[in-house]
This record gives sequence, C-alpha cells and structure tokens, in this order.
Amino acid sequence: MVIQMKRRIKMSNELTNGLSLRDVALEMHILQEHGTACLNRDDSNTPKTTMLGGKQRSRISKQRGARDQRRWIITNKKFGKDYRSCNLPSIIKDKLIKEGKPLEDSSFAAELAFGCLGVSGEKEDSTNVMLFMSEFELDAIKDSLLSKWNEIIPAIKAMEEKAKAVKTEVKDIKEEKVEKNKKTKDKTKEFIDEVIKTSKLRVALEDAIAQAKRTPCIAGSGRMVASSKNMNIDGAVHGPVIISVNECEIEDDFWTAIDDLPTGDGGAANMGHAGAVSPCYYKFQVAHLGIFLDTLKSSELSIQAALASLEAFIKANSTAKISTFANYEKPQYVRVIVRKGNPDEFVDGAPRSFVNAFSLPAKPTEDKDMIEVSIGKIKDLEKRLDKMHGDSKVFDFEVSTKDENTKSIGDLLRGTQAFLNGLKK
Repeated sequence: MVIQMKRRIKMSNELTNGLSLRDVALEMHILQEHGTACLNRDDSNTPKTTMLGGKQRSRISKQRGARDQRRWIITNKKFGKDYRSCNLPSIIKDKLIKEGKPLEDSSFAAELAFGCLGVSGEKEDSTNVMLFMSEFELDAIKDSLLSKWNEIIPAIKAMEEKAKAVKTEVKDIKEEKVEKNKKTKDKTKEFIDEVIKTSKLRVALEDAIAQAKRTPCIAGSGRMVASSKNMNIDGAVHGPVIISVNECEIEDDFWTAIDDLPTGDGGAANMGHAGAVSPCYYKFQVAHLGIFLDTLKSSELSIQAALASLEAFIKANSTAKISTFANYEKPQYVRVIVRKGNPDEFVDGAPRSFVNAFSLPAKPTEDKDMIEVSIGKIKDLEKRLDKMHGDSKVFDFEVSTKDENTKSIGDLLRGTQAFLNGLKK
C-alpha cells in the first residue's frame, strides 16, 4: 500500500507540469464511526435524520460542521480574529472610544457606519443581520470614520439633538412606549440617510473594507450582505450535510435523576427522554484554491487556509451532548484527492463525492466491520466512475486504520502541503 502510494504521488508530479494553484481543489473524504451519540439535534431534542436510498440516516447539518471547524481553526491557528455577530457596532464604538472620542459620539458614528452599509439594527449597537467580519475589516471601518470625523461630527451632533427633540415631542403627546421608540428610530434613520447622501461615507467604507485583509475562515465560509453587494465573498470551502453510511433508527433513552436529599414522597426528582443513534458518517468537503486566492490575494496564505480547512475537517469534533455520550471517536479513514482540470466547472477536474456508494446502507459482515465495508463500497463506486468519466487524479493520499502500513495524519498533511507548494503560483 505504501509503495503504491509513493508511486502514485511520484506519477502525479509528471501530470502537474503547468498546473497552477488556481486550477486545483482539495477533495476530502472521511469515514468516522461513533458509538451511541446525538451529534446534532432538532428543536424536539431528537437526532437529525434524512433519507438516502429510501432508508433513514443520521445527519449533521452543514452549519454544525462549519462552526466546529471554525472554532478549531480559531483555537489552533494564528490567522487573526474574526467575528460572526449582530453586535459588531459595539466593537466599532469601543475602538473609537479608545481613540479618545466621546461615548455618545462613538455610538452614533458606529450606527452611522453600519447604516451606510444598510444593516443598521433596531437595538442600540446592533445590526439587523448577522455579519461575518475580520478584525482587519473592523479596523478599516474605524479608520474611515476617523478620517472623516470632522466632516461627519456636525451631522452626528445634529442627529443627537434631533433624536432628543423627537423623544421630547413624543413624550409630550404621551404616546405609547413602543410607538415612541419606533418614531425616534425612524427619525434617526432619516438623519443617517441624510449624512450618507452628503458625506459619501458609504463609498469610503466599502472601499476600506474591500482593501482590508480577510481571514481564512471568512474566505472559506464566504459572506453575503444583500444591502451591500461589494462586501459579498464567494466561499472557498464547500461541504454538504454529513450523513451516515448505515441505516439509523433513533433509540429512545428514558432517564431519571435521583434526589440525594429526598422527601418522604420518594421517586425520581426529574425524568425525561433523550434520543440517540449509532452512526458511521461519510464526510465530504472541497477546498477551492482559486477562490481562496481571489479573496486572500496570497498564494502562501491560500495554501495555509486550504491546509487549515483540511486539518480542521479531520480533527474538529462536534461537542453536542459530549458530557452525556463522550463522543471522542477519531476518523478511521481519511483521503485527499486532487484532479486535473478546472474544479469550478463540470469537467474532469470537478470534485467527486462518493456519497452514492451508500445508496444501499453499509452493513458489517462476519469478517468485515463497518469501516472496511464502507471503504470497499467507496472503492467500487470510484472504479465505476473512473471507467465512465475517466481518471483525472494527479494527487491521491490515503490513510486508514485498516491498513497495517498506513502513514499518519501528519504525513498526509505534509504530503498535501508539499504537493501544493510544488504547483505554479
């Protein structure tokens, strides 16, 4: 197996002549079997499920997996901070206060900035949608406000005075509190719109954000802001819902909690039901180097971002109900493939998922466990796909607990990095 792996990588070097970093995508495949667990649940506290091949499977949502990976990258890599929140204006306000600006002016300036981007929220120091921004981008917003401070401060003062006048006027006519707040907010929005038109602040802010650095997490996940299309970023990392290779029936666990200091009534202090499954997941993810390059503007950082995405995909684990089920199981099969061709088009280089290998659920046999059976199903589908669509692989690195001569995850990461470093920049 190791000899074949070395030969395959050596052969790939001949195939990559002229292949650039922009032309490739890392195709990642994982098999990970768990004991009894509830790694993602719905609003009824039940494990999420889906159907494949007419059979019920356990599933983990895209959002759950993406958050686990982002948290792992933030904890283990030094790419700079990023925030996904509705409360980013409060960060801008604090940055302006640190620059010596008054509290009230800073709060209005922060509201003005996000109003320019079309996302000003109903609550103070908030936005009406959740934004995903890097520390570098937030610094760029702060610097833009400071550079135009003398221009916008008179408008900010006018906003403050008019907002106070509106509050007084509404109070005098004894309107309901909700209506009072609404009228104040509506008037404040009008003032913000006036400043936007006269100061050209929106253009300055969007230019500053566009020139600021983005973190690999933002480049990987992407960003969509309907009211400010210049802030939109295509996500470089594509990943579907994770589903189990095996059919999964939800087991219902009836639990009780015993009171250490019972009264004379006896019985359980609390009781309830908890759902759980025993899944073996097939995980698939693709990292597009060309899209990373478009966002990060650096070959070196794009390679680091793709490798961080790969490492997080392998090592990040859902912490859902981890104290109850202790789901610390590690992947038992990991594979990275790169194909020759344009990964963004439906040609030979387009990534291939092997999820359809499990249209018929995997089942262990007398001499093969779930992982071995699943690997066999992947290899069988791969052989058929290669025969039908052609084999365009230029890099293929596989590690597995079922191979006595397997290399390590570290070897896989180093091998992938060496391959990417060898591509034309």
